[in-house]
Amino acid sequence: MNVFISYSTQDSAMVKLFASALRSQPKVDVVHWWEGSKVPGKDLWQSIFGWIDEADIVMAVITSNTLERAMSVGNEVGYAKAKKKRITAFVTPEIEAASLGCLSPDIHVPLVPGEIEAGIERVLAAKRRKVVRHGGKKVVFEENESALLKPLFAFAATYIIRHWISDES
Repeated sequence: MNVFISYSTQDSAMVKLFASALRSQPKVDVVHWWEGSKVPGKDLWQSIFGWIDEADIVMAVITSNTLERAMSVGNEVGYAKAKKKRITAFVTPEIEAASLGCLSPDIHVPLVPGEIEAGIERVLAAKRRKVVRHGGKKVVFEENESALLKPLFAFAATYIIRHWISDES
């Protein structure tokens, strides 16, 4: 599985650790994120859009830093939505749902202990219902994808809380 991480560059130190941890997960082949994947001299947006095109899932990490400078993350999420990519946002506790714009409750996991599992189930249930068009044919979210994504999302949420949010406290 190829993963693209959308994030605020102010959070890059944590994203570097998060990307490294994601790479160690079963079934994760490639993790792209701007500062870890960029090639000097290559066009910024051409690179990012290429990584999103290759991604099986886009993980957006939404923090207060993201909301302060949301232009790039907004462009990445908007492009991923236009390409009908699977997007899951991991939202830190200080972010109010009303400020998430197109990241509706059925595609975000609140990073609040006690709410993570319900958030993951809500995301997976929404993905199961969704019918996506690829090359003119309909592709329905398969149950086996749920079995693959649930542990990945649980790992991501737990990792961010343990290594990111707790470090800020």
